[in-house]
Amino acid sequence: MISSTSSRNRASSAGFGPGLAILLFALSLSFAFGIGYRVGRYSPPDAAPSPVLSRASAAPTTRSHAAPSAAAPYRTVQGAGQGGLIWSSLQKHKYTLYIASFQNLPEAEKEKSRLESRGLKGIEIVERRVPSAGGPVWYRLSYGRFDSPESAADHGRQLTERGLIRDFWPKEIL
Repeated sequence: MISSTSSRNRASSAGFGPGLAILLFALSLSFAFGIGYRVGRYSPPDAAPSPVLSRASAAPTTRSHAAPSAAAPYRTVQGAGQGGLIWSSLQKHKYTLYIASFQNLPEAEKEKSRLESRGLKGIEIVERRVPSAGGPVWYRLSYGRFDSPESAADHGRQLTERGLIRDFWPKEIL
């Protein structure tokens, strides 16, 4: 009889008892319902608009919870500020122009500086390794974002005609 009592005391002190399990369950339920209640009744303050995505429409709607149509692209709501996302720009602009390529970084940086001093802003240096095993690294100057390879090529021709670049090739952004 002594051994069964001492084993029962050891079991209840070493693990969770039924009272503790019920208490934890009740706390987790009250926490979940409390969060659901707070989220359901939350409305952002009118003084500080936050970035919100909405469906593009011909006329602005006054309903804040309008059901969006499947075909309409997203746009940034008025007053979204600098942090707003523009969904349509994420879907478009899949192409860039490679306007120069160098095998060492200092030459690429020098050409980038030269082009920027002539008014061509927004150039990025992209490091690419030739696909062959152990191939060399090339530093390519990438310029602009375009909807199609044709629009990228049109812009490249304009830059060539202005004498800013010698050659270009449109490249899909992966």
